[in-house]
Amino acid sequence: MESLTSLEAGTNTAAETLDILKQTLAAQKRQSRHSLIAMLCSILTFLLLTVAAVIVIPPVMKAVFTVNTQASKLESVTEQIGSLATQVSNEVSQIDTIVTKAKWEMDEISTMVTSITKASQNLDKLVTDNTTAISESVEKISQIDFETLNKAIADLAVSVEPLANFARLFQRQGG
Repeated sequence: MESLTSLEAGTNTAAETLDILKQTLAAQKRQSRHSLIAMLCSILTFLLLTVAAVIVIPPVMKAVFTVNTQASKLESVTEQIGSLATQVSNEVSQIDTIVTKAKWEMDEISTMVTSITKASQNLDKLVTDNTTAISESVEKISQIDFETLNKAIADLAVSVEPLANFARLFQRQGG
């Protein structure tokens, strides 16, 4: 009976071992299935990232190229604006000089008008005081070529008129 008991004990051990092996095999199958699922998920993730990179990278590169091109154009436009600003500044300086000269000329004309007015008043006094001399003067004045004098005055008026108009432009803007 002893040998039967040891056989039963050996069978229990063999049955337990077989049971453990079955459990180990089932655990390995589950682990293998999980590894297969993880591998498929990794492959799917890799494929999705690859497709995303193929779809996203070209437009991104195109956008970067466009931004670089536009930045270059903007830099060129900025340089042109700077050059134009310098030119405008130079032109304003020249206009300021012209306006100053025109103002000076207008002051000179005003002084001339005042002098002519005073001379006219003195001439009236002279005429009153010297009738005889005036008669002689009238005779001499009648010999003056008034057409040439009028033409000279008209030429002077024509040449001064643009300066006066130019000065009026600045007076309107300043006032």
